[in-house]
Amino acid sequence: MSGSAVRLVAIGAALVVAGPAEAVDNTLPGACAFVAHLYTILPAAGRDMTPYAPPLRALMARDAAYSETSGDVGALDAMPLCDCQDMAADYRVTTLRATAPARNRATVVVSLRNGGIRRFRLDLSWGGKEWLVEDIHGPTIPSLLAHLTREVPAEEARLRQQSKRRTS
Repeated sequence: MSGSAVRLVAIGAALVVAGPAEAVDNTLPGACAFVAHLYTILPAAGRDMTPYAPPLRALMARDAAYSETSGDVGALDAMPLCDCQDMAADYRVTTLRATAPARNRATVVVSLRNGGIRRFRLDLSWGGKEWLVEDIHGPTIPSLLAHLTREVPAEEARLRQQSKRRTS
């Protein structure tokens, strides 16, 4: 294993239950602890509580606004961290591996058991006080950021078009 990679094959209880206070540092172990915490709280929270970087957060808010206004399912029809709507009985993170492509950046690859093993790659940036998720790469959506960048303007265009038809 390279010096810039940290591999956590078996996640210890202390890492898995680490809260944000323990995970708040811009080291690779800190990035792994942050991601482990996100995946640990996901089933209990029942909703996504991930701190996303501003561009991704803004696109997600616009997608949610589209869903609320139109009544349609938006571009996001599942929780991005697991690409799922529910957790299977076998839900658990099996491995985490982090690399640092640049200063204050980390890439964490997660193997997640949730009715089968699936791999996700999270691109993180250090936001000064916490890690922020810039993008999620999964088995069905290769890049969440690219997907939303493409789909959200199309959703908004459909809404404008529907609005024009109603007023005509």
